[in-house]
Amino acid sequence: IEDGRMNILTVGERPFRILEKTQTTPYLKGNLVELDRSDQNCREDLTDLVRVAFPKYVRTLVGLSGNWVREVDVETNPVSLSYSVAAALDIDMREKQLLLQTDNVEERLEYELDVLEK
Repeated sequence: IEDGRMNILTVGERPFRILEKTQTTPYLKGNLVELDRSDQNCREDLTDLVRVAFPKYVRTLVGLSGNWVREVDVETNPVSLSYSVAAALDIDMREKQLLLQTDNVEERLEYELDVLEK
């Protein structure tokens, strides 16, 4: 970007929370704790609704750009589904960050379903 900033996209493998940021190097460093969210329960009907709505949403977004997609990969695990949908939503970055920080998978999926159905 002209003013010296950069847009960086990363792919995370495990969720974590930053406890403290340090700036002792030219890049950000910090202390963090990994979050274990693998065993959260979620309503099956909610998961199913999101699994159906998400491909429709993706096809619509892709179609608006003049392209098309044959298949949309949809996670089966509710936790993985909630993170992959959150990452793909076309929403404000602050809103997306708050969504990704939500500790409860069911709350995250309910919010996502609301966005997907708009």
